[in-house]
Amino acid sequence: MKICLVQLGRIGDMILMTPGIQMIKKTYPDAEIYFIAGPSNYFIVNNNPNVKETLIFDKNPLKLLKFIKKLRSINFDYYIDPKDHYSSESSLIAKLSKAASKIGFNDNKHKSFDISIPSSEDNIGLHFVERLRHCITYITKEEPELYKPEIFLEVQSIENVNNYIKNNNIKTFTVLNFSASNLNKMWEKDKWIDFINKTKHKENYVIISSAEHYNTIQDISKKTNILCFPPSDLNTISALISKAKLLITPDTSCVHIASAFNIPVIALTCNVPWSVTKFKPLSSKNIMILPKEINARLDAISVNEAIEQYNYFYKTNII
Repeated sequence: MKICLVQLGRIGDMILMTPGIQMIKKTYPDAEIYFIAGPSNYFIVNNNPNVKETLIFDKNPLKLLKFIKKLRSINFDYYIDPKDHYSSESSLIAKLSKAASKIGFNDNKHKSFDISIPSSEDNIGLHFVERLRHCITYITKEEPELYKPEIFLEVQSIENVNNYIKNNNIKTFTVLNFSASNLNKMWEKDKWIDFINKTKHKENYVIISSAEHYNTIQDISKKTNILCFPPSDLNTISALISKAKLLITPDTSCVHIASAFNIPVIALTCNVPWSVTKFKPLSSKNIMILPKEINARLDAISVNEAIEQYNYFYKTNII
């Protein structure tokens, strides 16, 4: 049986697609699982031994022709796109696919899928992985159990992190992530500095960021006397998080990386109710620190509020 899963979106969304692999393999252990991915997220499943092949949807004309040729050469038994709202790209790729059964979202104007899934409005209150499970239920015929995300680390990434830990004589440590996908989801530098200086007596902090924010976290490191991890690919960042005792981060893909290794998470999150539910951490020990007002941005969270929640998390969880 050949089954195709589709995820063209963000890196975090792709990480949250990986439980689908486990759901399918539980029912169909011999199934060949393919992914259709985008140029920026395909690497998340590239190392997964349960994925036979990843097809990259790239709008570059030559690469697009190659993609279409490959797509149409594989006769999938099932094609599953869990996106629960209309997307022209999803519709186009589904039409190009020669799958026997196509599962995805149809609206009133577009009927690209044989089996139509519920809309985002119908899915309010459900986590991303629960929405994915509903899609996979169409082929498993019963609801599979919910799995955490799964990330397969590269040997070199593990070695890089082990060397960093050894060279800095670290035993246990907490990772702080400064970066997020946009400024609305980020906490200000001065708040991080204040938070770190008031809590570092409890922690060996290692701060990380995307390459574009590296100068900022270097400054934070100097003003707080904590370790600063060099800019790295996501697999190396994942290896670092996998060895941490705790992750403190804005709501971004790092939350889901921690979930893959069941690392405790404190997530600073914008108070957008549907998003809070859809992307909440799946680690067994987690807390979300939200602004008090609905739809408020992350900068509405004060340092004192964050420290209060941080202390509560420590009192109620053995870390």
